[in-house]
Amino acid sequence: MKILRENLGLALICLSLIAAAVWGIVEAFTTRIELNIDGILMVCVGLLIGGLFSLMLFVIAREQGWLPTRHKQSESAATTASTETPRASMPAAPKTAAPSSAQSKSPAQEAR
Repeated sequence: MKILRENLGLALICLSLIAAAVWGIVEAFTTRIELNIDGILMVCVGLLIGGLFSLMLFVIAREQGWLPTRHKQSESAATTASTETPRASMPAAPKTAAPSSAQSKSPAQEAR
């Protein structure tokens, strides 16, 4: 119960900061300061704060199970599906041996 209360508190903080960021962006456009440096900075800070706290709210909601999760296929179904799909027939590239360290040294390096 304590963890749920803490996560609800964090979600409420995230929601209030998202609302403040949206309010700041709207205020920048309603007062027509978006065309000078103050307005540009106000919009950028609002987008940054809104984006970060939206991401944090999304993470909290996924951890608590408030959002539905996708059901992944079981491993056996995934392996049978991958083996059933034929690969495109491409000729294998010839393997070339990597040059040895003795062959790649120049005469000046060998003299050292």
